[in-house]
Amino acid sequence: MKNGVATLEVADSRFVTFVRPAASQEDAASFQAELKSRFPDAAHIPIGWVCSIDPSSREVMRWSDDDGEPEPASIGHLLTSEIENMMPSTEDLAVSVAVVRWFGHRLLGVTCGRLSQCYESVAELGLHRYLHPNNEPMAKEVRQVDKNVYGLAAGDTEVILDVVSDPKNELLDKIVAEVEFEGFRGSKDEELPRKQNLQADGIDEGIIPVYRYPGNYSGDEWQTFSFSPTCKMVKTSVEEAILPLWDQKMNHAVANFYRVGDDYIAHHSDKDLDLDRTGVIVSVSLGEERILELRRRSDPRHTTRIVLPHGSMLVLGPISNKYFTHSILRKEDSTGPRLSITMRNVKTFLDTKSGRLFGQGVAAKTLEEVRRSTVVENTLLVASSAAGAAFALSPLFANKRMKAKEALLFGATYALTVYSMKLLVNKFVKRKEEREARKFFSKASVSGTKY
Repeated sequence: MKNGVATLEVADSRFVTFVRPAASQEDAASFQAELKSRFPDAAHIPIGWVCSIDPSSREVMRWSDDDGEPEPASIGHLLTSEIENMMPSTEDLAVSVAVVRWFGHRLLGVTCGRLSQCYESVAELGLHRYLHPNNEPMAKEVRQVDKNVYGLAAGDTEVILDVVSDPKNELLDKIVAEVEFEGFRGSKDEELPRKQNLQADGIDEGIIPVYRYPGNYSGDEWQTFSFSPTCKMVKTSVEEAILPLWDQKMNHAVANFYRVGDDYIAHHSDKDLDLDRTGVIVSVSLGEERILELRRRSDPRHTTRIVLPHGSMLVLGPISNKYFTHSILRKEDSTGPRLSITMRNVKTFLDTKSGRLFGQGVAAKTLEEVRRSTVVENTLLVASSAAGAAFALSPLFANKRMKAKEALLFGATYALTVYSMKLLVNKFVKRKEEREARKFFSKASVSGTKY
């Protein structure tokens, strides 16, 4: 954090907050100049300063500098406002807040509000830590979402409204009618408290994206279907809505059906063994509103609770997924079902022709590698099986005559041997990949669970 008190990251922007007492505007300006000298590679270092004039009248002096950030965002003014919002009183108030921002080439967006909300979030977090230096966690609740919310968790998580149009409130019922939901099981063979359905691209081509997680170690425990018509429409809407910040195609989806208020999903981080680790995970909410809780994995364990409205999408960034867990909470006064469609860009695939996995999460990285190794294995199996069958039936060959019945026996023995050895090889490979997946999930576990 480079001695800052808070940091947020989204795309190729990094925000780090610094807070310092400042008795005068000159002190605040000197603080900003010091940071500019210290971080010459920073794109912007806006600052806000607030100082009380007369504590009895609650009058204050203010000064700010946007330092080149777009004028409509008014970042300096935003920082002074955040100081006044966060400080317990204006008595003896004399503090400056500066945010150092490193920036690549991906614009966050001024008119949509992402840029200003990221500054607001990191300033709020910085002031909280300044006021509570003993690692006291910050708890936020957003119960009413009437505009897009940016800068959540580690900075790269947001809630975007009205991603899909549903004026008649019929999308949930359409999807429920189109897909078949199953009762999936977890890592302890327990039935999960919701129904699920897996969908993906490539089913007809025989190359299926595979997303593995505890309870689904091989990727084929549950059937994966082609995208249903309505889910495909939602997928297209998502891919358009995340542009231009995230240029990403979604090839896999998990539909979670929360039937009643007791259906939920416990705190977890999405396992990225098979995921695009630079991409986002997007979940579209349909039906009844539910509360999402984001919680930092290490101390201080900051939490944010935010409602997810019908038709909105949660964008969970890779940094947030690494350092935060998330949960859909139970709802005691539930009056209807909720459906979420969680979409990902998956980098591991199942080749249905060979029955083998290839890609990011396994040893074989390409389809060609899988097919080539399968050809080699088959050749060796055929040769070794032929030799074994010939040896087993060598007494028949010794007579230099083989009757039709004996020839048939030889052929059957040979075919059975090849088939059995092929099954054993595939089982060996599958178990090895499962062990590696379990090891990966255990290492990434929030609670220290060994899978």
